Amino acid sequence: MQGQPRTTVVVGIGQLGSEFARGLLRLGCAVYPVTRAHSVAEIAHAAGSPELVLVAVGEAALGPLLESVPARFRGRVALVQNELVPRDWKRAGVEDPSGIVVWFEKKAGRAVHEVRPSVVYGPKRARLLELLGELGVSAYSVTASELEFELALKNLYILVHNLAGLKFNGSVAELWQGHADWALDVADEVFAHQEALLGHPLDRSMALEKLAEAVRADPGHACAGRSAPERLRRVLSQASELGLRLPTLESLVESSDA
Repeated sequence: MQGQPRTTVVVGIGQLGSEFARGLLRLGCAVYPVTRAHSVAEIAHAAGSPELVLVAVGEAALGPLLESVPARFRGRVALVQNELVPRDWKRAGVEDPSGIVVWFEKKAGRAVHEVRPSVVYGPKRARLLELLGELGVSAYSVTASELEFELALKNLYILVHNLAGLKFNGSVAELWQGHADWALDVADEVFAHQEALLGHPLDRSMALEKLAEAVRADPGHACAGRSAPERLRRVLSQASELGLRLPTLESLVESSDA
């Protein structure tokens, strides 16, 4: 007699959440999607005892969403957002989440495009590695002590290019080839912002080396996205909270409002 299928709750069924849901289905999991029409608690209880609650909502929605996850399921949470640092999940009462530092894109009608191997972490990392393997995505796992650098590196890549794109309309390669000094000013302030959020210094030279590798891996990637103005507002709000001045990023406010 076969056992019951493993169950997973997927919160947020956008491009990324849908891709993960399809991979989980191919692995034989029963997938319970959570859309805006339902609450996480409602679906999690309907799922019985899900082994994973994969949260694929946008960064701005993450805090309230995590707070709505029933306490008995918080140890099963897996996060896939950008701009993450540990304080984001700890403020919501999630002490030891799993997650994926996503280094691939999935857009409608296009195959998965990788920039570098993705990174998995937390108690459910074996399941996440299995999921990414099913999707044909390369990945490796890190320990808790290695995680903060990996999160900061992805945040550096996303924030530098999105925020620089508010002033410069071009690819990441064109940004670094034609405006390297200014791009480095942006990178230095984003890096300082990440260190302030984490509360300790990071290896700047290693981060910039890895950032350059990611740019070389996807040189045609456009800098700015639709979320860039919101990202800038979020960074400057956090900087104000931390007592951190970021003059180069502050100078981009006028561009973001244009």
